[in-house]
Amino acid sequence: MNVIEAAHAEEALTVLRQEEIRVDIVLSAVAMKGGMDGFALAHWARENRRGLDVILAGTPARAAESAA
Repeated sequence: MNVIEAAHAEEALTVLRQEEIRVDIVLSAVAMKGGMDGFALAHWARENRRGLDVILAGTPARAAESAA
């Protein structure tokens, strides 16, 4: 098993856009630095990588802030 780390959502998207890279699951924080939060990353991943599992982690307060 290989793990690919990304510092922020935009970097994760760079990896996910490369179809030749096999990705089985995405684990992301809900709240992240930069312009994209975990919800947006999960939405993109699910729409563009059919069948990809996405797990979001974060505290309920941070999740509520990001969803607002």
